[in-house]
Amino acid sequence: MLHNHIYNNIIVGGEGLARNDVIRDKKGVNGFTIDGNIYLNGAGPYPGIEERGIKIDDQIEMVLQVDESKADLDLKLPEEVFTGKHRLITSEMIGKVPVVEMNIEHPDGNPLDIITDYFGNKIDSTSVLPGPFQQIEAGENNFHLWPK
Repeated sequence: MLHNHIYNNIIVGGEGLARNDVIRDKKGVNGFTIDGNIYLNGAGPYPGIEERGIKIDDQIEMVLQVDESKADLDLKLPEEVFTGKHRLITSEMIGKVPVVEMNIEHPDGNPLDIITDYFGNKIDSTSVLPGPFQQIEAGENNFHLWPK
């Protein structure tokens, strides 16, 4: 039994990920929970599964620069990215993991809720943004990904 959750991502299409190149029907999605994602540059949601997904047809600018010493991401986002309502990802929302039938939690037994972003910024549960960064905005966004 699959147990895959795809929540609150910014999914950018491109070579091999264009909507017409990926089968997008209800076959083979048992065990998947997909919600709150943003789809850009030809990427598209699974039909009939996702309630809060937003597909934006405009092409966005994205540049990932990687070399042996660093990784930087420049991303220009349209205003539509910020129109959806996204939920805080919690252990309760994810539920029990198959096979072991246990919740996702810290070693001390407390729930392992996603309360910070990639950089450690606190996620405001009343205004959760999509993607790994909570300090994003419409327009230019520049991130130094590695080393942190």
